[in-house]
Amino acid sequence: MKDKMVPIMLTLLASVFVLAGLFFLYGALSNLLKSHRTSSWPTATAALTSVELKRHTASKRATYEADVRYTYRVGGQSYEGSTLSVGYGGSSDASAHEALVRKLESARTVVVRYNPDAPAESVLIPGISRAHWFLLAFSLTWLVAVIGMITTAILGLQSDASWLDRLVVIEGKTAP
Repeated sequence: MKDKMVPIMLTLLASVFVLAGLFFLYGALSNLLKSHRTSSWPTATAALTSVELKRHTASKRATYEADVRYTYRVGGQSYEGSTLSVGYGGSSDASAHEALVRKLESARTVVVRYNPDAPAESVLIPGISRAHWFLLAFSLTWLVAVIGMITTAILGLQSDASWLDRLVVIEGKTAP
């Protein structure tokens, strides 16, 4: 019974890691595609209503993130937005986020890109960034590593008895 449980447990564990990798990959590709689309969205003028640098200390290293609020009008309708870029999030690179906040603080109005099919959806920074490529690279690396470890484990559990099947004996020895 114990011998049968080991492969089942390994399969379940491997499945969790593969599914996590596929989840990461789906998220990376979705963000990459949506970010690419934002470059062709129509533009409007937005008034900045608040700009702030947020510092988060939930872990050992602090992370920083620009928090922005803005208003804009499309077709006579007012909208409020807070999205800098698709997938934008904090990081430990304080100087990059500080520079972004300084640039936003120096402006009263900015160009906003909005989704023509859902004008309430908007971004201040359109297009694909390093973060999108990073998430894609991480996802692919994760999947390759997990699949490599699974393949290695499967091959390591197999017997080398297949050698006997490929060995061709022309003439056998007689017993002494």
